[in-house]
Parts: sequence; C-alpha cells; structure tokens
Amino acid sequence: RSSDLAALGDMKIRIENELTELYAELAATAEVNFNPLSPKQCIEYFYTRKRIKPYTSRKTGNPTCDDKALQRIIRRYGLPEARIAQRIRKREKLKGTYLEMVFDGDHRLRCSYNPRGTKFSRLSSDQTIFGTGANMQNIHPEFKEFIVADPE
Repeated sequence: RSSDLAALGDMKIRIENELTELYAELAATAEVNFNPLSPKQCIEYFYTRKRIKPYTSRKTGNPTCDDKALQRIIRRYGLPEARIAQRIRKREKLKGTYLEMVFDGDHRLRCSYNPRGTKFSRLSSDQTIFGTGANMQNIHPEFKEFIVADPE
C-alpha cells in the first residue's frame, strides 16, 4: 500500500492548527493552566481544584481521568474544559499515531505480523522491525482516506 503524502501533510497542518486553537480555548476556559495529556494534572484540576468526586479505575481503584471519566464529567457537570481536554487528546492521538507515522523509503505503508498473535490466538500486527509503518488492524477512519492501494 502506498499513501497520498501531500494530502496527509495538509491534514497534519490542519490538525496542528486545530490543536493550537483548542489549547488557546482551554487556557481561556480553565481556572489554571494544566496539560490535558497529563493524567496527574487532569486529576489535580478536576478532582482537587474543581472539587468533583473522583471517578476511580476498576482495575486499580485509583482516581482516573481517562476518556470515560472525562465523558462522565462532561455529562454530569457540563464543564467545557473537560470537553476541550477530550478533544485535544483525540486530536493529539490522531496526529502522533497516524499523521507522524514513518513510511518506508518507497513511501509505502507496511506492517509486521506477529505469528504468535495475542493471548487469544488472534493474529496481531505492529510496526516493522525497521520502526516504520504501524498496526494495520485498527486504522483511524480519518487516516484511511490517505491510503492508496497499489494498482494491479
């Protein structure tokens, strides 16, 4: 598979501009500056500063500000900074995982399959041994439009 690198670069610029606007909106909305990508700072902001009853992880029993917790904060308290933090996280994930992906020298996107798979005996994929490509089994929908199939 190859990719439309020019369109991918344009999308990266658009996402970076959107992130700049979101960070500015968060700074204008929140009582104090905090990094929405830092679980520790989010917990401090929402549970200590805003005095929201902490949502806890079922696995660890510790306070969490994961996506589900932010969604509950938005639904229950209607805090705009939680909505903005959630949007920033989604855009940063798209940018870091897909838009800054390293392609092979021939501009193709490849992956490496693990024959042992997962603990439930399913096939799994990941980056190649050269550090290029990505897990091709769960590509972000916004990234799929940039993948171009090889002509046969």
